Amino acid sequence: MWVQLGNNPVSGNRIAACGLVDGSLMGEPLCPYSGEAPADGNYLVTTMAQSMDNVAPGHHTLQTQVYTDLGATIAQYHVVYRLYKP
Repeated sequence: MWVQLGNNPVSGNRIAACGLVDGSLMGEPLCPYSGEAPADGNYLVTTMAQSMDNVAPGHHTLQTQVYTDLGATIAQYHVVYRLYKP
């Protein structure tokens, strides 16, 4: 997944993009902060790849959430979900 965000001219605005399965954070890795939004009001792109093992068969809900400490504007994003069956 990648997300372009910014447009909040403050410093120290950490950002993270995270995947969730059935409302729980995916665990590989567990949603680390990936940087800070630019303090000059510009935009940046943050990326994250996550995986999850041992998901029981059946229907599930997949989501992507973006976290910031101080808010930001999302300009564009792209998310790809892949399901691998044994």
